[in-house]
Amino acid sequence: MVNRERVQLAVPPGEITLDILRRKLRLTGVKEGCREGDCGACTVMLGSLRNGTVDYQAVNSCLLPAAAIAGKHLVTIEGINQDGLNPIQEAFLTEGAVQCGFCTPGILMALTAHILSAPEPGPASAVNAVAGNICRCTGYIAIRRAIERLFNTLPHISAEHRVRDLVALGILPKYFLEIPGELGRIAAPARPQRPAAGTNPVYVAGGTDIFVQPPPDMDNREIIFLEPPGEADRIRIRDGCLELAGGLTVEELRQSPQVRKHWPGLPEMLAGVSSVQIRNRATIAGNIANASPIGDITIILLALGADVEVGEPGKPRRVPLKEFFLGYKQLAKRESELLSRVFVSLPAAGVRFNFEKVCRRQHLDIASVNTAMQLFVRNGRIDKVDLAAGGVAPIPMYLEQTALFLQGKPLKAGVLTAALTVLDKEISPISDMRGSAAYKRRLLRNLVLGHFITLFPALLNSKGFIANPGAGEKTSQRNFRGSAK
Repeated sequence: MVNRERVQLAVPPGEITLDILRRKLRLTGVKEGCREGDCGACTVMLGSLRNGTVDYQAVNSCLLPAAAIAGKHLVTIEGINQDGLNPIQEAFLTEGAVQCGFCTPGILMALTAHILSAPEPGPASAVNAVAGNICRCTGYIAIRRAIERLFNTLPHISAEHRVRDLVALGILPKYFLEIPGELGRIAAPARPQRPAAGTNPVYVAGGTDIFVQPPPDMDNREIIFLEPPGEADRIRIRDGCLELAGGLTVEELRQSPQVRKHWPGLPEMLAGVSSVQIRNRATIAGNIANASPIGDITIILLALGADVEVGEPGKPRRVPLKEFFLGYKQLAKRESELLSRVFVSLPAAGVRFNFEKVCRRQHLDIASVNTAMQLFVRNGRIDKVDLAAGGVAPIPMYLEQTALFLQGKPLKAGVLTAALTVLDKEISPISDMRGSAAYKRRLLRNLVLGHFITLFPALLNSKGFIANPGAGEKTSQRNFRGSAK
């Protein structure tokens, strides 16, 4: 279903949805901007039928393969237009939040998806929901005002009858009430889960990386689209472990009640990893298997002491994540093996966790350096610590030598200063577009100290606490805290 119509097209499974919408269906309200999932101009809503209702998410159509929309409800700006302006459009017009209009359809689709799917939609969470949409004209203040105006006029919307209430309010057209039945009559085509013999397939889950710069022969390669796991298998707790299906998306991880219970600060940290549109598609296994030296999810999982399950059907094996990366883009698995699950031990009482990241802009950007730490302090001593960092080696790096040095040591400023000397010898950053090697060394030192300051603020006033030991100067605590955060 595309908006109000059932559509049947014969297209390659890897063809990009943005091109299908604009060039084949002539739905030009969807705009082509960056084609990298960064600007949000091409945002659409993708609805999936689950247990008799349709779950809608905002996604970037420029990174969405055709195979991902089969059997779904795809909604563009044309699909929410009615005879007059709906309340969202009216709020944007009233507050002057529309100027050239190029970005506006994507913003409206992201906001509509938020109102449709968020557990408790509100102005603050709505602003975060459109954070993945760039607007060159308005300066964003008018957009914030429009969102506030909208929610000041909206009554409470029940979660149980969300679509019905939004239709009654005029936010959604009436045809949305018929979509569950329509999708129930559409059979998505079956897709192979294993390649044909002798082929060199491309495996795709979320596709948020591979469709940014697809291989040059992508049209001629066999594409294996990895089906998401069933509801019961996506995330669960068993035998003292949090088990994550490889196809679990980053947003599903962020919204998980189990994650919020055991790592209460993690959902907020994940909100800065990428936009909602990317988090709705990017998968846990994809982030790991991509093997980027600065993958945020991978760095977090390394510090959490995660294991991964890889293997062929019926032949799974479990590998510690810190042993999974052999070299740049080299993994401890055969080409025929898939990464299917991730295991994270539940933290004991008193265990603390923190994630730090610095990039060229404050939010939603690729890290220059990122780092995560989990530790347990007993009677003033570091009883257990796991530390990981990205951007300082060819691989996502578990900082084993630094962790071993800290193990059993008292939590004192002098110990932390000495640990940074060990840290400096353990890493091997290079100079690139995200900073010089010297900058990355200094940055990681500050960020590691930032872990301790965030988790143990009293350390900031400790005698002898130096922000940049070995850097040839002393940095004021005020400046250090700014760089660490």
